[in-house]
Formats: sequence, C-alpha cells, structure tokens
Amino acid sequence: MPQQNSRQPVGQHALLRLLVACGLMLLPCLLRAEAWREESSKHFRVFYVDDAAFATAVVEWAEQYYTQITLELGLNHVVKRDYAPWLWERRCRIYLYPSRDAYLHATGSPVWSGGMVNYRQRVVYSFMGVTSFLEKTLPHELTHILFREYVGFDNARVPRWLDEGVAQYAEIGRREESLDLMRQGVAQGVYVPLEQLQRLPVNHVYAGVAQLFYSQAVSLVHFFLSQYGSQRFITFCSSLRDGYPIERALGFATAGSVRSLGELEDAWRQFIFRLP
Repeated sequence: MPQQNSRQPVGQHALLRLLVACGLMLLPCLLRAEAWREESSKHFRVFYVDDAAFATAVVEWAEQYYTQITLELGLNHVVKRDYAPWLWERRCRIYLYPSRDAYLHATGSPVWSGGMVNYRQRVVYSFMGVTSFLEKTLPHELTHILFREYVGFDNARVPRWLDEGVAQYAEIGRREESLDLMRQGVAQGVYVPLEQLQRLPVNHVYAGVAQLFYSQAVSLVHFFLSQYGSQRFITFCSSLRDGYPIERALGFATAGSVRSLGELEDAWRQFIFRLP
C-alpha cells in the first residue's frame, strides 16, 4: 500500500489521460440524462424515455392522488403549515425507466421490485410496463412520502404496520381486499396479535406471514379512520411525531377509549366481526 506522503506531481500527459478517462466514464451518464423527456405539473415532474401518453397519465393521476391522500388521511389542513410545499424545485420527481432491466441496473433493486422511493428527496423510481403502476405503485409510494414528511423520516415511534398500512390504504381496491381476507382470518383466529405485529421483522418472514402483516396493517388503518375519523387519526400521528409512546398517542386520539395495544386489538376485532 503506498504511503500517504508519497505523492508526485501529475504530468501533463498523465493529466490528459485522466481527463479523457473521466470523460469516457461520464459519457453514458450524460447520454442517459439527455435521453430523458419530461412531463410536469404543479406538484410533479415525470421523467421518461418513451410513451408520452403514459407519462401524461402519470402526471394527472399523481395530482389526483396528492389531493385524495391528503384529504383522506386528514393531512390537507396541515400541508401548508407543516410541509415544505411541493412546488418548483421541490416538486416530486418520478423516473420511469424504459424496462425492468434498466430500472434494476440503475437502482440496484431486487428483481421482484416494481418501484422504490427516496422519501427525503421526494423521488419515485419505477419502469414502463410494471403491473398496476397507476392503481397501486404510484399511490403507495406517494403516500409513504407524504406520511413520512409529517411524522418524521427516522421516527422509531411510528410502527411499521402504520407506515405500510397508510400506504396501502391509498391503493385502489386494497382496503376492500384486505378486509375480506381479515374477516376470514379473525373468524378463524388467524391474525398477528398487535404486541407481536409491532416487532415483526417483515423483511425476514415467509411470504404468507408477510401477506398477513400487510393485510392486517391496512385493515387497522381502515378501522381507525372509519371509527374515529381523519382528525383523530392526525392527532394519533402527530402525537407519535411529537415523541409520545403509542399508548399515550392512542389515548389522546380516542379520548381515552383506547389506551393500549390490547384495547386497540379488541376494538379492531369487533369492527372486523361487524363487517357484512
């Protein structure tokens, strides 16, 4: 290994070779950047290579979801107060790669991935042809961004089931699908107790358990919003954001009717049983 103090001046020829090598390495990046085309709106910038019609649809659906998500979760009255507005250079960027291979190569995502998100930078990555992008992937990832901007990016008090539950709640048809599944599961005693759901390592469980986790998560969010409304849901989330433990946050949001995970689980099960 060379010593740190054994530096030698770089000659002109060596410097020229270095610049040429760097230029060759950067050339593919520059070409890729020039290949991107853009469709934009008030809150979004969609970058794509082909299929301008689909990019236009993505912009239109994204704007609709932005309004719908903030209304349904009760975030509409706090966006201007607590959020950095999604305007101008702060607009959310959506990159649609021309193929799955291009997406996987650029992002390093696992082969089963249909999309990924950078919360802090407000960037969504996906690719043309991904199944149900407009109905599932797009609202899911946008909700993750909106929700995390409100409760905090690294807030350990926000349980994984809440984060994933709100993201799925925005997907078209997902809440109805999960309620049907959980109705059968609760009737048969097949569900995860909330104390365990809080600690379940979702990335390291079997596919069946993961499916149960996600279905139960969205059904819990659906229950809370149905029973207590969006304003109390925001009280619950803001309490977690402000550092209160989940039991205290539940008590604040429900006026003391639910003060523990056990009481939340009982109320959720009764809600599931009452479904037609």
